[in-house]
Amino acid sequence: MIEKLIREHEAFRSCTLNLIPSENIVSDGVKKALASDLASRYASRPEFYGGTKYIQRIWSSTEELASKVFEAEHAIVTPISGHLADLIVVGSLCKRGDRVCAVPIDSGGYPGFAREGSIIDLMNLKPMYLPFSERDFNVDLDESISLIGKWKPRLLMLGASLILFPQPVRALAKSVHEYGGHVAYDGSHVLGLIAGKQFQDPLREGADFLVGSTHKTFFGPMGGLILSNRGDLMKKINEGICHRFIDNPHLNRIAALGVALEETRRHGERYAKQVISNARALGSALHKLGQPVKRTREGFTMSHQVYLDFGGYKRGAQVRDRLEKAGIIVDSGVRLGTNEVTRRGMREREMKTIAELMVEALTRQPSAVVQRVKRVLRPYRKTEFC
Repeated sequence: MIEKLIREHEAFRSCTLNLIPSENIVSDGVKKALASDLASRYASRPEFYGGTKYIQRIWSSTEELASKVFEAEHAIVTPISGHLADLIVVGSLCKRGDRVCAVPIDSGGYPGFAREGSIIDLMNLKPMYLPFSERDFNVDLDESISLIGKWKPRLLMLGASLILFPQPVRALAKSVHEYGGHVAYDGSHVLGLIAGKQFQDPLREGADFLVGSTHKTFFGPMGGLILSNRGDLMKKINEGICHRFIDNPHLNRIAALGVALEETRRHGERYAKQVISNARALGSALHKLGQPVKRTREGFTMSHQVYLDFGGYKRGAQVRDRLEKAGIIVDSGVRLGTNEVTRRGMREREMKTIAELMVEALTRQPSAVVQRVKRVLRPYRKTEFC
C-alpha cells in the first residue's frame, strides 16, 4: 500500500508547478546516495563500529567540500535538519536565562525562534526581537543597534523564513561583538544563493556561524549544516553534539549532501543567478497583473522568494487550495519560490507564463488551468545544474 501511495504522489507532483520556497528537487546522484547501503549503517567519532573505513572518508570529504563551497574554515555536516542545526548552536553557546535576539515572526522570522513553544522556551532563554521596517521589509538597522546595545543578547540570530533582501549583518555583528556576544545567520532559505555567491556572505560580513537547511535553494537532501571560521567555538560545539543532540547522523544523507556539494561547486553560481533572475521576473509579472506583490524601493526581491500579501494565513490558505486545484503548489503564506522551477530548466519567459496561469486560476475556474499547467511542464522533465 505504501509503495502504491508513493507512486501516486510522484505521479501527482510530476504534473504540478511547485513554487514552495522551502522545497527543491534533487539529482539522480543524490537519490542514489540516499538509497545506498549507507542508509542502514552507523559510524561515530571516535569510531566505535567496525566496517566504516569508507564511511569515514565520505564524512570527511563532505566536510571538506562544504568548507570549500562556503569558504569556511570549519564545517559540521551531522545535523539531520536545519532546525536541529539551530538548536545545536543555541544549546552550545547559551545557558538558561540568556537573551537571544531574532527577527519577529510577523516580519518573516523563523517560528523556531519567534513564537511560544519554540527553541527559546525549550531552553528557558529570554527572547527579544529586532525592530523591523515594513517599508524596506528588512531589519531596522538604527533601532536594532540601539536595542542590542541596551540589552546585550548573548546570541543574535539573523536570517528569516520570509527573506527578500540581504540583512545588515556587518553593522549588527560589530555591535554584538563589542560586548562579547555571538552572531549566527540562519541561511536555511538562501543557502544555495550564498553558495552561488549571489545573495550575501554572512561569514565574511561578521557572523560567527552560518547554519541552515540543505534542501531549499541549496539542492541537497533534507538535513542541516553548520559553518564557521571560529575554530574555538566549533570545537566546543563538536564536543557536545554526540548523544546530546545527535546519535546517528544518517550517513546516507551525509553522502547525498556531498554529491550536492560537488554539483554546487560546478554549477552553483549559474544556478543562483538564474533563481534570482526568475524571482524578479515572476514578481514583476504578477505585479503587472494586479496581484498584491510586496515591493520596496529595492524592488520585488533579491532572493528566490516573491511575497504575495493577501492579509494573513486564513486568506493565504484559500489561495493555496485554489491554486492546487489548478496544479500550482504554494504554501499558506503565499511565499513563492523559484528554486525548483529553475532547477527544472525554466527561465524568465516561463515566469511570465506562470504568473498568467496563477491569475487565471485565482480569478476563473482553477480546473480550466490544469491542462495548460501540464503543457507548460512537459519540456521540463529533467533536472538541470547537475
